[in-house]
Amino acid sequence: MTKRKGTLVAVLVLTTALGFPGIEQHVAQAQTPASSKQQPGARYEEILATIEAKRASFARRYREGSDEEKQRVLQEAGKYLVDVLSQQLFPQWYGTPWDFNGAARRPGEGPIACGVFVARVLAHAGFSISSVARLAQQPSEVIIKNLVPRSEIRRFSSVKPEKVEAELRNWGKGVYIVGLDIHVGFVVNDGDSIRFVHYDPPRAVVSEPLLGRNPLADSQYRVVGRLTNPTTLRKWVLGEPFTLQYDYFRSRRARQ
Repeated sequence: MTKRKGTLVAVLVLTTALGFPGIEQHVAQAQTPASSKQQPGARYEEILATIEAKRASFARRYREGSDEEKQRVLQEAGKYLVDVLSQQLFPQWYGTPWDFNGAARRPGEGPIACGVFVARVLAHAGFSISSVARLAQQPSEVIIKNLVPRSEIRRFSSVKPEKVEAELRNWGKGVYIVGLDIHVGFVVNDGDSIRFVHYDPPRAVVSEPLLGRNPLADSQYRVVGRLTNPTTLRKWVLGEPFTLQYDYFRSRRARQ
């Protein structure tokens, strides 16, 4: 696998089911940034502690501030998530191997399953997810609906990937979640370039351009949710829980 420098813009995509069309093509194109070697242990714990301290600082300012100060806090929090995810948290996972039953809790602790990966990274970033395991099992659109308000979700059916990229650029800088036919992940847009950070079957977590031979190009249905919207940011800042309001499997059992 060749290596390429990472950028500040990323999409983290995880497989929520086994396999997808053109796996061999994806593997050939996926690239791991030069800075992507796993650095497990103390460094990762330091990153998580720094994120939590920053979130707590935002929370204090938000609770004590005026309405104007609250708006400033949310704006700063959104910018912070863009930077800390793309520059610190995501790179720790690059090169992590995949296994359908993988359940690594930290980089370097073995393989990880795709759904577990996305939910775990969110939890480590300070999102108070009520159940990592249950969120990880959901279809991509359901995961997005549990984290992002309906008004911040856009859907694309049978359109070219360039259309999705253009919409993301127009939407602006921020962290997004993208759901594909059988994938789910995050888009981090720094206002310049866009990269796709995801598990590339059957190898490992990699970083690659959004446009290219990858799962987003193969998918016919794409759902994008803006994670750094005011509602979700407020919940992250204040440490409010993200409960599983939508549960595909529970709903299916209820219909049987």
